[in-house]
Amino acid sequence: MRILCAAQIVGRLLIVLASIFLVPALLAYIRSEDFVAFLEAFIATFLSGILLKYYSRNASMQFTAKEGFATVVFSWLLLSIFGSLPYAFMDIGEDSFYFADAIFETISGFTTTGSSVIQHIEVMPKSLLLWRSLTQWIGGMGIIVLFLAILPMLGAGGFQLFRAEIPGPTKDKISPKIKNTATYLWLIYMGLTLLLFCLLYTTGDMDWFDSLCHSFTTISTGGYSTKDTSIKAFNSWKVEILITIFMFISSCNFGLIIYLIKGKFSRIYQNEEIRLYVTILFILILFISVEHYIYVGHYISFCDSIRKTTFQMVTLMSSTGFATDDFDLWPSVCHILIIYTMVIGGCAGSTSGGLKVFRLLVMLKVGIKQIHQVIHPRGIFNVKADGMVLEGPLISIILGFIILYFTFIGFSLFALAIIEGDKYSLISLLSVSISCISNIGPGLMAFGPTDNYFELSDASKYWLSFMMLLGRLELYSILVLFHPDFWKK
Repeated sequence: MRILCAAQIVGRLLIVLASIFLVPALLAYIRSEDFVAFLEAFIATFLSGILLKYYSRNASMQFTAKEGFATVVFSWLLLSIFGSLPYAFMDIGEDSFYFADAIFETISGFTTTGSSVIQHIEVMPKSLLLWRSLTQWIGGMGIIVLFLAILPMLGAGGFQLFRAEIPGPTKDKISPKIKNTATYLWLIYMGLTLLLFCLLYTTGDMDWFDSLCHSFTTISTGGYSTKDTSIKAFNSWKVEILITIFMFISSCNFGLIIYLIKGKFSRIYQNEEIRLYVTILFILILFISVEHYIYVGHYISFCDSIRKTTFQMVTLMSSTGFATDDFDLWPSVCHILIIYTMVIGGCAGSTSGGLKVFRLLVMLKVGIKQIHQVIHPRGIFNVKADGMVLEGPLISIILGFIILYFTFIGFSLFALAIIEGDKYSLISLLSVSISCISNIGPGLMAFGPTDNYFELSDASKYWLSFMMLLGRLELYSILVLFHPDFWKK
């Protein structure tokens, strides 16, 4: 285990992070806000990056899987700590951040979870809200992927970093060169962001600042808003439609977006994951719209019910977490479907969280295969997805991930129940556990779309911060570091 390899990359990443601090610092200076907080964060981060880079200057950059996992985890941990400095340094009076709150808000941003401890968002300095949105935009595509795109390539070792960070069981390279793959992904990502910004701004219902921040947090499927009541504050059907479309696009595999750009529509239709994703969304939207309109009936018309339901189901399944309606007021059967939606998440290779639809697809196919095997014990049956036969090791990894995923949800529920006592219901704690490991944002009841995480104890905030990192880095990247064999030669 060559720890200096990780130190060299983390040092360079800290220098990149420090340079990004200058963007909100400039806005703070223009608006006569506390730009000193960003400058202090810049100095601390830049000097730390220089020291790490100097200390590891003689490190060999030959990466193995071990160095790849360690580098990704240490990068996310240290960048989350240094990324919290603007929150910690800025004096906002009664709304100033304690350390646990600053860490929670930053990790929630970088992991694109969108859970927040801010009680009054609209009184926050604009520069801090911009930094808050930037954390989600940077974390959406990935800190390491950004590094691979803008800094000199690491040869074959770059793929070890790429593999350890990109969410989803499929990590296909768009180009044979990993630097080109990272560059293409970021170009698509920036292109979608710019397009959404232009569309939101030209609607006339958002100013340039709101358009920019919501473009960052929509494409990253993060969900941070500049308003206390999220997207509902704009009361605009045009804004809702635009954000719904781009949340859906961002929750699809970015490889499919390449096919869309190239006009290869048949490749998109043939993709089993996207077909299952669209089918699940359609069924959920139709059922909940009917259920809500008939049994609750506070919507003006059925079309209004479909509009609100479509936005909420897309924002939840894409793990974005915006809100236009309080789904805590929906019927109980809808709450069950919301939990299912939070668990499933978006597509592999997207900026979404959750189990991913691809894993659900494989799980269903394995179940069907086992039924056939029982009927025909001597038969040989393969598990296929998108025309490819899935090998045993990949199936084992996927099923193992699903088992660990639900194990950690159960353990988190147990831990939060001990920490918080009887302060919250089990449904609230279960929903918040699922929300954090799936990088969703809002939960149910005490943590619904109209509430936040401010009242939680510091211990719970630290634990949920770990759960957010665990979900964003897809469990294995973090858990391997706790195995003794990982640190042996």
